[in-house]
Amino acid sequence: MRYNISSADYDGWTVNSLFNGDNAKVSTNPTRDFVGFSKDAGLLDSNFKLKLSVDTSRLGGTFEDRSHSFRIRRRSLSSSCKGANIYNLNTKGRRGDIVQVFPSVPYDFVPKALELSEGDCVHFQWTGSDANPVDNTGNGRRMTDRTNLVEMPALNLNVPARHGYAEVTGGGAARPTFRTMFPDEATVRRMAYLEQELDCSSGECLSSLACNEDDDNDHSSANCKLLNAAPAYFDGGLVRMDKPGQFPFISTRNNAFGFGSQKGVIVVKAWRMLFIVGGSAALVVLIVFAVLITRWRIAVNADWGKPESSLARSFLYSTNCCFLVMEKTFCSAYPFTSALLLVCSALFAVGYWQALDDGDPAPFYPLAKGCGRVLDILCNLIFLPVLRNLSSWLRTTPMGR
Repeated sequence: MRYNISSADYDGWTVNSLFNGDNAKVSTNPTRDFVGFSKDAGLLDSNFKLKLSVDTSRLGGTFEDRSHSFRIRRRSLSSSCKGANIYNLNTKGRRGDIVQVFPSVPYDFVPKALELSEGDCVHFQWTGSDANPVDNTGNGRRMTDRTNLVEMPALNLNVPARHGYAEVTGGGAARPTFRTMFPDEATVRRMAYLEQELDCSSGECLSSLACNEDDDNDHSSANCKLLNAAPAYFDGGLVRMDKPGQFPFISTRNNAFGFGSQKGVIVVKAWRMLFIVGGSAALVVLIVFAVLITRWRIAVNADWGKPESSLARSFLYSTNCCFLVMEKTFCSAYPFTSALLLVCSALFAVGYWQALDDGDPAPFYPLAKGCGRVLDILCNLIFLPVLRNLSSWLRTTPMGR
């Protein structure tokens, strides 16, 4: 990106630093015969030169060059994100208050609300700067931008959620008590601490010895609490989102209540359980349809005088037994109620399954979430009998009699 004044006297897209100095496309106040008059000996002895008022600092001058380059890398075939959609989570803004950064903006995540489907991947990466104006207000070392990502229980809060890795006892696996969107503790730590505690320059990650937990100087490079030891660019890598739900997060350095807010949320939409429930229902319908079609074909063949095979007789006998049993069951006597019970059971299973990974200590939490899904449909059904037009229409149907 360049802030400049363009001129059509030359092709600006083909110009670079090689055209500085004597190789410039234009020169300051050029003087020559621009028109190209013929030299007639009978006229005055003149070369018909003209002088233009041209200032090369204004004509096509680049006042500020913010050109950047980027690479598009081929995804690894061994990655868990092979074939998945990849979304980029970045940051925007610069250090300072809203007046100091104008016409830019203060810090924020981009996108602020990211919606994706279960199984998609997110690439967490952002770039800071070490060359902000020295007097701009902000947290951490002067002139620097740094951003981390720490999850919260809700967007209206300002204190991060405690995951509970430190409370694991008895040599058990580190299972968080908070339902995080990340797969393991190492990823949670990398997003929050930006790997300030590690030095991986030699190919093997060792302790960096860069952090001093007793250092409370906001501008000290050893104060890792304010991310001062982190590099300007952070690449958190690809993370596969396998847990449906809403996951709010903040930057602990830049989210200053009353001064500036840097919050975001990732919404992971579930589809696997819905696919399983819907696929199971479709399979049941197909099986019933196949049974009815097969019985119809056997009946047609009998009408045409074709002898029944032993397999056909066994099929008719077994399906007749099933139909007789069904006629004496609750489902046959109350089909609509049975269908509603099946739908409620499916919704309860979806709510219960989604709550299993929440890590809530309350033992009945998954049951409550499952019942909540059931209430979603039952409470909506309450409104059907009181709909005036629907009631009038029902009176004209056999249900009204």
